[in-house]
Amino acid sequence: MKNFILFLLIVLLTSCGSGDTVFVPSLNKRVKVFKNDTFQIYYPKKWVKFDEGETFQNKTVINIAPEEKIYNAYWIKKKIYGKTIRINVSEEGKKSYPNTDFDKALKGKDAWAKVLIDIKKSKLIDEVVTKYLQYEINSSRFKKFKLSRINDNYYIISYRINGKTRKTDYNFGDSLAKIYIRQHGNDVYQIIYMASQYSYNEYQDEASMILRSFKFLDELE
Repeated sequence: MKNFILFLLIVLLTSCGSGDTVFVPSLNKRVKVFKNDTFQIYYPKKWVKFDEGETFQNKTVINIAPEEKIYNAYWIKKKIYGKTIRINVSEEGKKSYPNTDFDKALKGKDAWAKVLIDIKKSKLIDEVVTKYLQYEINSSRFKKFKLSRINDNYYIISYRINGKTRKTDYNFGDSLAKIYIRQHGNDVYQIIYMASQYSYNEYQDEASMILRSFKFLDELE
């Protein structure tokens, strides 16, 4: 009996000390937790953090995704609609660009379904929201754009980006996004769920849990 109790104690201590997951009573499940000096989020055990690479980080604080959806990515520049833009290409998609030198392309990782959090420093939330509205008005590729105002410092935006373009060699699947936009001090935080049309519904419930779990630390005090 003593040995059995000792065994349970060791298991419990190991579980608590690993820092891998925590039990959240309100969710009635164990989840992973990410916490820094400003905010915390919960995310499913099967989701992992991944690094796009220093070249692609910009102001991104964290990228998380279902492990099976993460892939090696390449960023190349191509002209579309007369504009030179950066295109994300997966390993399987390289065959669509036979004249591209992928050895010299920027390399990193991306995911078919992911949640990322970025910060727009020294910005007001109205500036950020207005920019989304301009995209929606001026781009024929935005569809099903929806804007919800929670309060002066909190908006939720969702939209679908048409993957099809005028050129048949750039015929991508649609991308869908849901974004929580929140003002915190002088900065604007964007908590973004983005996925291809083929993955969005599959991970929507888990991603919604992540977005809803986002809390600034001063809200927890």
